[in-house]
Amino acid sequence: QDAALLAEACAELPDVRYGETDRTSLFTWKIWLTPGNLGPNQGDNETPLVFYLVAVVALCFATMGMSNFLQYTEFKVDEKVRMPCDFAILVTGLPKEVTSEREIAKFFEEHAVQGQHDTKVTSVVIGWNMASANAKQRELARLRKQVEKGDLAEEDLANAKKRIAELRD
Repeated sequence: QDAALLAEACAELPDVRYGETDRTSLFTWKIWLTPGNLGPNQGDNETPLVFYLVAVVALCFATMGMSNFLQYTEFKVDEKVRMPCDFAILVTGLPKEVTSEREIAKFFEEHAVQGQHDTKVTSVVIGWNMASANAKQRELARLRKQVEKGDLAEEDLANAKKRIAELRD
């Protein structure tokens, strides 16, 4: 059905060979106005090429301008809106015996701002190094198997039990 409609519409148009300069049909003239027309027979008119070049350059500038506008907007919004990450701190190297979130919060309430001992701490979240914890778990399992087998020398057995105690803490 579509092929029949297309054939009927095209039957009304005059036949124009590719490369012919007599543009008798507006429809046919618009079909030939493509960058591909800059080939051997249609390369004498540079207007389409110039317009495409201008369009590409304009698109590049528009893209860069939009990128700058988005960065500026993000900066302005970040200035006005307060987020939790604006006040978050990451602390590493805490002593192993400090595992209470309450103790850590109390310490930072007293020492976070120099000369101020009533800084409000909203919450404390203790994050664990899971790669290190998993490695310790694997080592602990390996040492327990060795101790259970009982094929360790007396000195090695004492060292394994000592290491197991260290890993549990």
